[in-house]
Amino acid sequence: YAQIGVVLAIIKQTKDKKLKETATGAFFSGLFGVTEPAIYGITLPRKRPFVLSCIGGAVSGAIIGAFHSVLYILPSMGFFAIPTYINPKGGSMTQIIGVIIAGVVAFIVGFTLQMIFGKKSVDAEYDKKQSEKEKVNETLKATPEGATSTLVSPENGKIMPLSEVKDDVFSSGAMGKGVAIEPTDGVLHAPADGKIIMTFETGHAIGMKTKTGAEILMHIGMDTVNLQGKGFDTLVKKDQEVKDGEPLVKFDIDLIKKSWLSCNNSYGSY
Repeated sequence: YAQIGVVLAIIKQTKDKKLKETATGAFFSGLFGVTEPAIYGITLPRKRPFVLSCIGGAVSGAIIGAFHSVLYILPSMGFFAIPTYINPKGGSMTQIIGVIIAGVVAFIVGFTLQMIFGKKSVDAEYDKKQSEKEKVNETLKATPEGATSTLVSPENGKIMPLSEVKDDVFSSGAMGKGVAIEPTDGVLHAPADGKIIMTFETGHAIGMKTKTGAEILMHIGMDTVNLQGKGFDTLVKKDQEVKDGEPLVKFDIDLIKKSWLSCNNSYGSY
């Protein structure tokens, strides 16, 4: 019950629609005793919510111990497990009252602790992605009217329509027109002569401005920001002048795939 209390708080706190949907499903399954979706999908990956749920569980356990509640038969799950604490030989209802109180307290403690102490941990990854998008939007301005650039492929690989990329931000065209490439080697090159206008500490993306004024964002893989720079080696710096074909970033394709992240690279001109 502490788990579903924490999850309910997360549903109220999160700005991430996908997390809200996942947490809602985990909440209802938790009511029936199936807490794996809540633990492995919601609280444990975010660490603090899991710790807070453990505190709620500890309080619940103390109450059950104080009431000397005993489980008499193998239980059903969730709410359906409550009757299994009834002594089949009859007697006092104190034990089952203790279980009910413990469940309610665990839920309240989990919910309250998460609302007070766990908010920052809920949308950490979501906020990181939003910050990345804002940085891109602030740095990359619209291409000057009438400006054109001839670009070469920044990588060896199979060219794909941007609409096939499994990220709505790119596939929807919200970040501008572009293409995607399934790379066959781990080197990103400059598609034209120009200047580097944006780099990321994580090395997963880079922005440049061509001599004719076109501004280009090159994003390596999907959700690769989560690798925290592991497997990426940025070879250039912001404000550095580069030539067509010059290596910009080296990246480990195998590491990206082993991390269950898409290696499709997106390139957009803005």
